[in-house]
Amino acid sequence: MSQSELEQQIAEVELTRTEAQKIVEMGNKARDLAKNPLFKELILDGYFMNEAARLAHLSSDPMINETQREQVQRDIFGIGGLKRYLRTITMMADNAQSELESSIETLEELRSEEVGE
Repeated sequence: MSQSELEQQIAEVELTRTEAQKIVEMGNKARDLAKNPLFKELILDGYFMNEAARLAHLSSDPMINETQREQVQRDIFGIGGLKRYLRTITMMADNAQSELESSIETLEELRSEEVGE
């Protein structure tokens, strides 16, 4: 492999490593947020559980009209969307952590190859 190809590969791996590190940091922030007692009370318990249950019961209430029922459904979708977003961040962070570890090994191999030439 030529020196310029090797340098380009190193640059690509470093960029991948930088991006993976940003994703890992976002995952750490999401995990820290989930540990915050106020966030747990307001969002994890209050919104994801209590509000979701209230809306589920409300959606089956025969006394609400179609417009209200549609709004309740949108609110339920909103809860699911936020929950999925937070879960996705942590899942992506777990994958990025593995990628980060792999990229560190790859960088070490490429740099040793660069020195060996």
